[in-house]
Amino acid sequence: MGQAGDNNIQKNEAWKAATLQKQDDAQARIHDHNVRWAKFIEFKKEFLALRRTMCRMAADREFKRQHQRRKDIATHLSSFAEKAEAAKKSQAESQMEAFLSNKDLAWKRRSFKSMHSLSAGKLSAQASWSTPERTSTKRFPRFDFGRFGAESLTGSTSGSTSQQMQKSASSPAVAA
Repeated sequence: MGQAGDNNIQKNEAWKAATLQKQDDAQARIHDHNVRWAKFIEFKKEFLALRRTMCRMAADREFKRQHQRRKDIATHLSSFAEKAEAAKKSQAESQMEAFLSNKDLAWKRRSFKSMHSLSAGKLSAQASWSTPERTSTKRFPRFDFGRFGAESLTGSTSGSTSQQMQKSASSPAVAA
């Protein structure tokens, strides 16, 4: 029993060592798997946070771009308005000078100022007298179609329907 028992003990010890090694390898694989999952989850969280930050930055950039564009357009339009107002004012002044250059009479100044009041912004009584009134005009239809299908209302036969159809006033005459 000595040699066979020692042989069994050695096999038993080898089996135990192999089993312990397999358990250690399995635990190491599970640990590595868990570490990889933890790193993957951490990576996903960081990626989502960066994506949210990038979207927020893009939205802020778009808002700033729109706001700056609104400011630029407002500045541009106000400069147009100022130029138009200055041109209108200079034109009114040149008209007044041309009007007054013939004769320098007080009644011309009063009538010109009452007719062309820039600050009032509404027509004076003299200017409203000269506006023509609109006359109403009769409107005609765009198309002058005949009454197609009128033969069905008269109850005639289908052979004589082509002679009974009314022709359009705008259609060319067809020789029968």
